[in-house]
Amino acid sequence: MADDSSFTILGTTPVTIVSAPPANTQRSVQEITVHNNDTVDHTVILQLLVSATVYVFREEVIPPNGTLIYSPTGEGAVSASQPA
Repeated sequence: MADDSSFTILGTTPVTIVSAPPANTQRSVQEITVHNNDTVDHTVILQLLVSATVYVFREEVIPPNGTLIYSPTGEGAVSASQPA
């Protein structure tokens, strides 16, 4: 399933990136990119919901103008860009 979805997140309400699949179907997320366009640090928590159980698999502080790039292969990095 190829999907280049973009979201704007304002506030602290959890956002569903990928909805639950129908029975006998699996979702495969190749990459999650989160950019902090604010002037202060923000904590981002990536979690997986399976039935009624929540699994937190990544928690990062993203600096102003920084970007978190996560892939399920275990690679993940937070980069901070300096404003021009």
